[in-house]
Amino acid sequence: MKPLVKPILKPAWKWSSSALVISAVLMMALLLASCGSNQGENLAQYNFKQGYEGLKVKFMENSPPEEVYPFSEFKIIVELENLGAYDITDGTVAILGLEEKYFFVYPPEQEFDRLLGRSLTNPSGDLVPKEFDVASEDLFQNAEEYVGNYFLKVNYNSEMEFADSICIKPNLYSTYDAGCEVEEKSYRGQGGPLAVTKLVEIISPGSGVEFRLDLENKGRGKVGTATLRRARLGNEPIECRFSGEASDLRSTKFDREEQKEVIICRKAFIAGQSSYTTTLSIEFSYDYELVQQEKLTMVK
Repeated sequence: MKPLVKPILKPAWKWSSSALVISAVLMMALLLASCGSNQGENLAQYNFKQGYEGLKVKFMENSPPEEVYPFSEFKIIVELENLGAYDITDGTVAILGLEEKYFFVYPPEQEFDRLLGRSLTNPSGDLVPKEFDVASEDLFQNAEEYVGNYFLKVNYNSEMEFADSICIKPNLYSTYDAGCEVEEKSYRGQGGPLAVTKLVEIISPGSGVEFRLDLENKGRGKVGTATLRRARLGNEPIECRFSGEASDLRSTKFDREEQKEVIICRKAFIAGQSSYTTTLSIEFSYDYELVQQEKLTMVK
């Protein structure tokens, strides 16, 4: 009689090295697809029209160099990046104030085309470099060093849109109206340096509604002139104007120091008795100026 021997069962399958590689690749692809989907969903839900960012101006690395030498040639490369939510147009960038007996800049001023703002289709915003050729002259007599201070000046045009849901309550004293409530509101920007920061609503029973909006420059530069392009309450136009004495109702020149204006919007007649929610929207255009002080250092 043969001794009983326990059979050794072989697995029906086993992983080969190639199968392991294929499996790992498939798992990685599924993980990346999942992450990409989440990023896309987050981006689609992101509100670009918030905050106070606008045009960012900086130098490309080592352009200009930290130190330059007499009778040398180098470049100043300025990077213009639109971090706001609105397009920038009709831009110029200039280098001003350098002594020509030490530095010659060509060209002293350049134009730049439209820079698209940040959006779902362009989440980073546009960036463009501008190159200036610079030639240095000699140091004065026995001088060891010369520091040339200058200004980098950028001008451009842009726009901004304010929109928010507000409460209209024709009968302020109704005890049976359980709808919306009128409230004072504050804001933290609409995606550009020019921003509506506060809204006060005043309702006069039988005579209409008035909105007072604070419009401020919250960026690093200066607003020149701002213009009201369009204003609507719901689907209907609403009369809006600047309140300052220097304004011509539809446009105003900002004070160089205060950089703040008040807008008054009025609707003469409010239909109905019950409160309801609608949208107040106002579109603006404006010109903007950025000035940065910089320096060039020439050594022996």
